[in-house]
Amino acid sequence: MTDVQQSGQIGKIKEFFRGIGLCPEGTQRAEERMEQFPEILELPLEQALFDGSAERRAEGVRAVKAALGPDEDGMKVFVYFCRCSLHTHVLYEEKGIHASVYWATMKFLSRFVAYDMKRAGKPVFLWADWFHRQLSMQEFRLGSLEFEIVNPAGSEYKLFIHIPSDADLSEEKIDDAIEQAKAFFAEYFPQCGKMDMYCDSWMLVPVLQKLLPPSANILKFQNRFEILRVEEESRAVLDWICPDPTVPYEQLPEDTTLQRNIKKYLLSGGKFGWALGRLKN
Repeated sequence: MTDVQQSGQIGKIKEFFRGIGLCPEGTQRAEERMEQFPEILELPLEQALFDGSAERRAEGVRAVKAALGPDEDGMKVFVYFCRCSLHTHVLYEEKGIHASVYWATMKFLSRFVAYDMKRAGKPVFLWADWFHRQLSMQEFRLGSLEFEIVNPAGSEYKLFIHIPSDADLSEEKIDDAIEQAKAFFAEYFPQCGKMDMYCDSWMLVPVLQKLLPPSANILKFQNRFEILRVEEESRAVLDWICPDPTVPYEQLPEDTTLQRNIKKYLLSGGKFGWALGRLKN
């Protein structure tokens, strides 16, 4: 790659940082990584990252990590994935998907750098094993929610709903997101047909009915689903409501009503868990 080509690529990546609203600390760390490790810009794009197969994409992530070498804070992979996102933008244009969907979807990157920086005290990127979904156009942000196309071997296409940390869970916004998704996938992925929608989340755990008032948006969201499975032993809820999910229950925070209620429930011997549900027709 010539100096001119590299300079042009760096300019496009910096423009991408601005487009996703990357925080100043994250931008500084990412730009430092580009200067310190020019191989991030020289490695060829790993085509497996754009594959429809989840297994192939996972192999691609492992190959990228091996090629980039030690990456304690994940920011080398972050910059590389931002490079890959420029290619995904071309794929969006070829399919005719509006740029607003692209930018909303790619903000996954900036959202998690900011989210995890609160815990780590510095910019980190811990989501390389997830973001291949966005790169390969298997997951999209539509309104308040994210929607992922899943096609298990030998099974029909399914659509999984994911709940971003900044999601507005009001009934109006959730109705809008679901309607957007139905129209979007019918237009751009007609091969998927009329997919059932699923959600795999702590927000669907039935015990929340005891811990929140009936008017809570989380419960209104939960009531949209038929609960298919509950994993009662899972502690994964703590990953999403606590700064440090590894602390003893006695040290869990009590900053919100939900945190206080969950802490009290767990200390009394209750099990919270994780649940899978299917959106009711």
